[in-house]
Amino acid sequence: MFCQYKSAPAVNPQKIDSTLNLVNLAVRVVAAKTRIFPLLSAIALLFLFVGSAHSQNICAGQPCILVSNYATGEIQIFSDDGSTQLTSSFLTGYPSGAGGGEGIACTSGSNGIVYVSDNGPEINAFNLANGMWLGTSYSAGSTVVGMTVNAAANLIYAGDYSLRQVVSLQPTVPPSSVLNVVAITPSPDLDWMHDVALGTFPAALQGDVFTSYFDNDNSGVDEFQNVSPYAQLQNPVETLPFTVPYANGCATFTNGTHCWERVSGIAFDANGNLWANSTTTGDNGTFEFYQTGSTPTEFVPVNFIPSVSVTDFPIGITVAPLTDPLYPGYILTADLAAGTVSMINPASCTGSVGTPGTCTRSLFFTTGPSPKYVVYNQSCPSTANDGYIEVCKQSNPAFPVTGTFDFTVTAPLFSSGTLSVPVGECSGPIQVPPGTVTVTETPQAGVSVSDVTAYSYTSGGSYDDELVSWTSPNPYATVGVQSGNNVALETIATFTNSADGGQTGQLKICKTAGTGVAVGTPFTFTATEGKTKTTYTIEAGPASQGGNCELAGTFPSGTQVTVKETLPKGIYASIAVEPPSQAGKETADSVVVTIGTGITEVNFTDSTVKPSFILSASPSELNVAPGQVGKSTITITPVNGFTGSVKLSATALNNATGKSVGTVSFNPNPATSTSTMVVTVSPKAITGAATITITGTSGSVTATTTIALTVE
Repeated sequence: MFCQYKSAPAVNPQKIDSTLNLVNLAVRVVAAKTRIFPLLSAIALLFLFVGSAHSQNICAGQPCILVSNYATGEIQIFSDDGSTQLTSSFLTGYPSGAGGGEGIACTSGSNGIVYVSDNGPEINAFNLANGMWLGTSYSAGSTVVGMTVNAAANLIYAGDYSLRQVVSLQPTVPPSSVLNVVAITPSPDLDWMHDVALGTFPAALQGDVFTSYFDNDNSGVDEFQNVSPYAQLQNPVETLPFTVPYANGCATFTNGTHCWERVSGIAFDANGNLWANSTTTGDNGTFEFYQTGSTPTEFVPVNFIPSVSVTDFPIGITVAPLTDPLYPGYILTADLAAGTVSMINPASCTGSVGTPGTCTRSLFFTTGPSPKYVVYNQSCPSTANDGYIEVCKQSNPAFPVTGTFDFTVTAPLFSSGTLSVPVGECSGPIQVPPGTVTVTETPQAGVSVSDVTAYSYTSGGSYDDELVSWTSPNPYATVGVQSGNNVALETIATFTNSADGGQTGQLKICKTAGTGVAVGTPFTFTATEGKTKTTYTIEAGPASQGGNCELAGTFPSGTQVTVKETLPKGIYASIAVEPPSQAGKETADSVVVTIGTGITEVNFTDSTVKPSFILSASPSELNVAPGQVGKSTITITPVNGFTGSVKLSATALNNATGKSVGTVSFNPNPATSTSTMVVTVSPKAITGAATITITGTSGSVTATTTIALTVE
């Protein structure tokens, strides 16, 4: 039976004396919970797991515990007191029947997705309310294990054990479940990165990424500085001590000498103490390390808590939220070999700096075979949409426009959907995340944006210009939105349009960071029309935002412009043109586009691995009589981030004579995903075996596939 704390004197965590007994420290963590982590409102708690009217309400609006099951590849859900298993097969709809069983990272609020790694190359996304599979979110890994999500719910960090790296991933808004790679951080010593955790205290460590190196003796834990906002991790330092008096990563506790040689799961409590599981024989249990305040950060051991059984093999570890009504601040571990989740009461800890001790661990509940990671649903972060924006449409009196225009307002993990605004009217207040949002107007032929304004009034009544950026005739603008859940503080964004008679079009060049290319890296482009060449420098942007874009001039409709990128050594590009019908001749680093009315966009995605594609045909065998036709679907499968369009061509030759047996056509052509191939066999074709050879070309990249044709 565990006791729940009712009250305790508030203490400033920054004034904690390193020699104090950690019993008092744990009491202060619980007592300070209303200051360190504001209580979630009742509405927020209810919203975490409430699905639609047709969804299974798994946690009934209450706190509950998610446990990944390594044996079944699914998630089990237990009540907050551990007494009731609410469901045994939470993940449903994935083709193989599971889709997870390893790390868990979840986001609530406007996203409502739980991401689960599979101890393989993939991370799969499931509906947080009902467990239905939403899609494979990431598939470029090798052995993706531990995961964690930042407080803003806009970055997920995943440890890839075999590739020895941390991948920084950015969720996108519903209904998409895709995770975009924004950074890849390799291990500094080529160690096996297993688990990841985020620093909590003090402020200098908040958001820093810590990694453990399971199965690598004496590797300990490394810290990576998180450079906002693009998850660029740098300056790795070793944080667990291996020097005197802790030779070889060992210390003498009240229950004997124990070593943190093989660290598996790691987690931080509200005071910044590091809790780490160990699976080493004789040291099978959990260590608590106290933060010394040194630079670089180091931790010293203060407690070792043996597992309930010496064979429990604890891996996953979590700290219960301070808002949890039953066990605020308690430590939970998933004991893989024992099939249990155990609990550590931090108020029971006896150790202090210089006098390492132990804490009380008890069996919490039984899960069945192979529990791997454990997460509280209260820990799923959710951003508050407590700002307001209103979108208005005006006409330029000199070049008037009429009708209705469509807009969308987007921000990380948020999309307003389509807002239809007639000329001379406004959308009405739209609730959005505070900060910077993007307002995008859907282009219309013969119409351009000639002006954008954005403003709000502060709580004191002062005018505040909220326009961050736009470039004429840019179809989108970034604007600021104040927080406070107050319509009176809303931002008014007004787009003014002019008619151009449909005689001109706008070229837009975009740059997207692919695998191995850091967001923010500058690249050089040229746009050449006739003898006029203009140079642009564009920084690579995250894929979730469509990259960073720059408008590259207005041209008469039908003008051909060559857009070329200067590719550094070791960098490859894939090129996508929107609309695809405007694309012309393409090379490895350039494309010729024909300017149409509205916006013609050219998006270069760069990576350190060469983008390519694979062609396949279904069916791959055809029997066609002379004078008749046969059909097959040609599928283009992207590899290494390929995003371009593919020009298809083919020959149909008799195997014995090498002569043509007919003609082949494709629709569409070029294609980006699938195309229907039609072979028309000549009435005079020789019967027998023939082969259709299909070739796909995109710039310098080519691929082929074949279809066995029998002329009957």
